[in-house]
Amino acid sequence: MFDVEMRGDVAVVKMNHGKANALDIEFCEGIVKQLDALRTGAKAVVWTATGGIFCAGVDLKRVLAEGTGYLHTFLPALSRAFKTLYAFPNPMVSAINGHALAGGCIVAIAGDYRIMAEGGATIGVPELRVGVPFPSMALEMVRQCAGRNTERVLYFGERHTPQAGLSLGLVDELTRAERLLDRAVAVAEDWSSLPADAFAVTKWQVREQVFLRLEALEDEEREVERIWMEAAALDRIRAYVDAKL
Repeated sequence: MFDVEMRGDVAVVKMNHGKANALDIEFCEGIVKQLDALRTGAKAVVWTATGGIFCAGVDLKRVLAEGTGYLHTFLPALSRAFKTLYAFPNPMVSAINGHALAGGCIVAIAGDYRIMAEGGATIGVPELRVGVPFPSMALEMVRQCAGRNTERVLYFGERHTPQAGLSLGLVDELTRAERLLDRAVAVAEDWSSLPADAFAVTKWQVREQVFLRLEALEDEEREVERIWMEAAALDRIRAYVDAKL
């Protein structure tokens, strides 16, 4: 699921889970395990992907194939993966090498610094276009990085160009595709030279409001899961998938 290369103290982690790095139960669990290993195995991390797609989000075809029983296990696994990415204490740079959509956008914005390759790739969260609500963790992550642009990002559900992603706060920097990885490693190397404990505390101070809010959102999260598992939601997902074929 992951190709890991050490560049000094920086671990370059490339997602390698099928053509689109689609999020399923196994991949979400793999993200958690990989990050647990990296806590002590690397001073900093560059998170990227193989191929031309960073991450296309939830594997909707599998959701349709396996139904509500699968969703009952998958949705908590998805939230755990997002939380583990966002709470990772070491510096993490996202090197967005291709499309980062829906859950894939959430994986991308989990980085402390997000660099996207210029070109034809897109970034965004089209969940409402699919017909399902956002997991609470994902929504809070979007709110944290998009700020006043949050409503636009969520309600329109657009696939943004790299330049638009930069203006909306989803991306911090753009670079040429051939320079993407080297630039991301350079930022990670710089931050890896900082005192690890001071960085971890500062990162927690920056992000703690997201986790404090989540403690008060248990009822909201149950409502999100309820809607995802409704027959009507599955029909909307099916219509969305069929339209993309």
